[in-house]
Amino acid sequence: MEMRLLLRHKIIKLLRLFISFSDEGEDKLLLQTLPREGTYLDIGAFHPYRVSNTFFLYIWGWSGTCVDIQNKWKFKFFRHRDKFIYGYVGASKSYLFPRKLFTSNPEIAVKMIDEGNQVIIKDNIPNIDPSQFRDYTLLDLDIDGLDKKVLESLMNEYQPPFILVEDKCLDEQKGIYEYLTGLGYKRIANSTRNGLYKK
Repeated sequence: MEMRLLLRHKIIKLLRLFISFSDEGEDKLLLQTLPREGTYLDIGAFHPYRVSNTFFLYIWGWSGTCVDIQNKWKFKFFRHRDKFIYGYVGASKSYLFPRKLFTSNPEIAVKMIDEGNQVIIKDNIPNIDPSQFRDYTLLDLDIDGLDKKVLESLMNEYQPPFILVEDKCLDEQKGIYEYLTGLGYKRIANSTRNGLYKK
């Protein structure tokens, strides 16, 4: 067992030189920073491997909980060790603006609609209680516009050792850095959109 795990880690070290499943290479930052074993809570997971910050960790041997309203069966097929929860934390509707934006923030949606953009609204989505999530190593949060609100609700329940959060892309994400540093986190790495924080 130990031999197979060591071989897997060596293969991944080679693969990460050439491959990233994340949008901007965030998974490579995680592999360089995080311990070999751990669990994640991936809220706004989107897809099991495409534009995924946690898929490389899954291959590495990690597992965890993925929350989203898309690709349920793909998660069950490609990431059978993970628990998949269909729903949102902090929202009950999704707004899809084809080829432009996908958000769960009603304020952003209203602005887009007022500008004349076509929208597809999906409602009656289960709202997930954040108090059920505890004892994970990494929180990966990407929910386009509700990040700070959801982050605050999660931090009231449990503060993980590491957090990867989109903190620089939208006006609604302003204040995340100040909030997390106020809780004793330090931003240890950056991509264009995301910050990686360590407690």
